Amino acid sequence: TAPGTDYRAALARAQGLPDRMARSLGLASAMIAWLDRDLEAALAYVRESRRAGQGTEGRRLVLNYVAKTDPDRALALAGELAVTREERSFYNEFFDRLAKRDLPAALGRLVQVPAGESRANALRAVADVWATADRSAALAWAQRLEPAERAVAVESVLVAFVAEDPLRAMQLAQENLSGPPLYRTLTAALQKLAPTDPAAAGAIVDALDAAALAESVLD
Repeated sequence: TAPGTDYRAALARAQGLPDRMARSLGLASAMIAWLDRDLEAALAYVRESRRAGQGTEGRRLVLNYVAKTDPDRALALAGELAVTREERSFYNEFFDRLAKRDLPAALGRLVQVPAGESRANALRAVADVWATADRSAALAWAQRLEPAERAVAVESVLVAFVAEDPLRAMQLAQENLSGPPLYRTLTAALQKLAPTDPAAAGAIVDALDAAALAESVLD
């Protein structure tokens, strides 16, 4: 993009495109060009858009752009800019990438994430990555978390157990979970077990609350 480009005008033109794909590509191209040239000006525009209830795509672009070079600033900005459920998915993406590259760094940065859905997204991402590499270590970590966060992390870790050992997953779920997280995990494990050992799966279903299991599938 030329040095004299009016980025606000370029973004406005892209926003007016009728085709959704063309609109997304146009917005991304204009915003990335602006970020490359003047990060602070682009960030000021995104803040204005947020106050006006606009600019979801721009906010996600800014967060992912900053995360490449300054993860701590990206997390600080996410606390300010990630205000919708879609935008809070940034935490999944951020912690998935970071945990795959540097798990201790990802664990250390969890404290920078606001409580609630944002923290849950981050915990799930870290748990998923860690459990893929070492599900026993990941489970031990998840079990040590505060009660408000433990169920989210344990349920995510048990996904790896379901894939490898559904019977063990059910045992651990009943020891560590309750309510919907428990029944979601039990249901997933039974679905994994049934094709290879239908008798065992049937016996387990008979011993469990069938109504709660059915409800968990719809939850």
